Amino acid sequence: MELTRRTLMAAGGIGALGYVGMSQPLGNALEAKAASELSSRDMPVPFTTAFQPLQRQLPLETYVEKGVRTELYSVTARRGQARILNNYLTPVIGYNGKVPGQYISVERGTKVRLRVRNGLDLTGGHAGHESQGFALSTHLHGHASLPEYDGYADDRTMPGYVKEYVYENDQPARSIWYHDHARHITGENVYSGLATQYHIRDKVELALLPQGEFDVPLTLSDIMFYSNGVARYDDKDHSGLWGDIVLVNAKPWPVMQVKRRVYRFRLLNGSVSRSYQPYLSNGAPVTMVATDGGLMPTSRQVTRWRHAPAERYEFLIDFSKYAPGTEIRLMNASNEKNVDFDHQQDHGVQGRRRPGRQDRPDVEPGQHPADAHLERRHVAGAVAEREAPLPGAEEVGRHQPLEHQRDDLGRRHRQRLQEGARRPRP
Repeated sequence: MELTRRTLMAAGGIGALGYVGMSQPLGNALEAKAASELSSRDMPVPFTTAFQPLQRQLPLETYVEKGVRTELYSVTARRGQARILNNYLTPVIGYNGKVPGQYISVERGTKVRLRVRNGLDLTGGHAGHESQGFALSTHLHGHASLPEYDGYADDRTMPGYVKEYVYENDQPARSIWYHDHARHITGENVYSGLATQYHIRDKVELALLPQGEFDVPLTLSDIMFYSNGVARYDDKDHSGLWGDIVLVNAKPWPVMQVKRRVYRFRLLNGSVSRSYQPYLSNGAPVTMVATDGGLMPTSRQVTRWRHAPAERYEFLIDFSKYAPGTEIRLMNASNEKNVDFDHQQDHGVQGRRRPGRQDRPDVEPGQHPADAHLERRHVAGAVAEREAPLPGAEEVGRHQPLEHQRDDLGRRHRQRLQEGARRPRP
């Protein structure tokens, strides 16, 4: 049967969000049937794996340092194994040997001391590691770090050594992430598992957005395997790496069961090269509330957006409008320049449903309805803003400019720009 772009998009997606989901990357002309060397028996079947929530890392110690609340964290980059495929344990290199790694979440103004130990043992690993002496460097992506803590590529920590990074966390609430940044092997190290999320909270977002179990971090990545379940790294001589299996929190196309509430999703694209164009399978809009720079001045309803590597978007989905047992998939239309594959067609993903599953029993409506506009209000000194028109709002990925509607906001914006010129860039 001839496969057209339309039928590929209908069959494709990023996974399955609880009865909500994330499915396979389809949308461009097909490069090949698969990039992995796995047998059909070992290839993961979409929407059969349970969603794996990211776990929060707790501080080892909390104390006051020169009048500032300070939290101490410690991680060791070392080898481990992850159950990504049903029939194999995949060797990984992760923080504390775990993939996905635990995320850090702190209140704005809390100082973090993060000790990163290089626990690699100079054997095994990928070729890039050996060529660079198994060096590591940790970068908090999106944080205005001081130069000595920025994790630039040649700030190397060798095996057996530890570096303590200090983060002031004086930016407004946002989703950022930390990952290895060692010279020439950043892509290989991130692909191997040295990456996880980091959240800065403040009183504004605490008052406006869902928290706790309804605040869900999602990390996207793509991967390919050798026949023995070992991850295969092939960036085509630095021209790009395109895996044929999409992971959400290190699980292939998982299924997340949700309550009938409003959920906040923090979506990080942790892929080395692949960009995404997410949309919901039922065509409903999501409510976009934050980007790399934190909360948007006003929320926007969008039906799809372009999501490049390393970018973060936060959006709301109101599941209270759907009957128990409803399936919604978070799909992917893909983008130009991606290399896509069609091996998932063999598994009959299109139109597939799984009988016998139920929603979780909570049927309370959400406190943050997704069809309501989110506006910053006077919360602990926050400045209120009126809604500003956003041309082309259906694609937030175009980064259209937002106009501040108050003189004091314009003044503060100019002041931040002046301060930013004196601060190191993240």
